[in-house]
Amino acid sequence: MTTVLYVDDEIGTENLTTKVEWLESRGLEVVSAEDAMAALSVFQARSNDIDVILLDVLMPPLNRYSLEETNQGTDTGLRLLKDLRAIRPDIPVILITVKPPHLVKTAKAQLGIEGYLYKPVLPVQILNEISRVLGRRP
Repeated sequence: MTTVLYVDDEIGTENLTTKVEWLESRGLEVVSAEDAMAALSVFQARSNDIDVILLDVLMPPLNRYSLEETNQGTDTGLRLLKDLRAIRPDIPVILITVKPPHLVKTAKAQLGIEGYLYKPVLPVQILNEISRVLGRRP
């Protein structure tokens, strides 16, 4: 079974809950985190179990990062990515964002991001991108 860490500050909303349930109905185990602190805690405990990370870029920095470190919160996901990769450098990451394509492509090149999706995103798009990144059906 493929295990996904889904990090998004809107994780408790009906829209994302529906996406998570749809992914789970397709055989994925989805572990969710709604902020950087929760994501780090889950990943530290389960880094060897997680196959891929779905990571929202735009999230509040909370107490983990300063506003300056995260470009006023618009790059919190990218800052978090550095901490996640410090734990496990080989973890595949798919960004989910509203940022302009040129900024995402720059981040992809600089941070070694394996994939990205633009919001709004459908569950089938997430599943297809996970399959592409992992090179197999989850």
